[in-house]
Amino acid sequence: MIFKQNSNLLTVTHTFNSYKIVENSTFRFIIENDKSEDNLLQIPFFLHAREFRIRFLIVYDLILFLVLCCIFKTRSIVQFVQAPVGDYVKFFQISPGDYFFSTLKISFYIACLFGIPFAILQLILFFLPGMTNKEKVYVIPLFWFSVGLFYLGGKFSYSVLAPAALTFFLTYGSGIIEP
Repeated sequence: MIFKQNSNLLTVTHTFNSYKIVENSTFRFIIENDKSEDNLLQIPFFLHAREFRIRFLIVYDLILFLVLCCIFKTRSIVQFVQAPVGDYVKFFQISPGDYFFSTLKISFYIACLFGIPFAILQLILFFLPGMTNKEKVYVIPLFWFSVGLFYLGGKFSYSVLAPAALTFFLTYGSGIIEP
């Protein structure tokens, strides 16, 4: 696979014939010498797979860390989730392990909520070397704009949609069932 990379981000270690070996902290590339601003890099498939695996493990570790942090803050997270409906709805457990499994699910969902922008950033960083300079100019600001809209949509759904939906569901069967 061929992609473009600025040579100033990498360190040239060896030069031979019309090729040079360029390295960074993780990878070693063989580049054909040319006079253009961008150099064509040919990287074997296993190096692409290795880089993808490293980025996937970084995201996995972050999600795992966030889940563990959320487990220890479950009480405040549950109070935050219950805040839009006030005292109308309380969590209850039918069997002894329900609250524990609900804690794990809530922690996982909150960790994914905060980890998704970082996962998208890692995906963009994986594809970024294959982009031209013109594409790179648009991708980075678009990423930050998307993250802002993602969290703005979360705030909107928390403050406007969730109370409206829960009010509807609580009043729909009010004469028949007890909430």
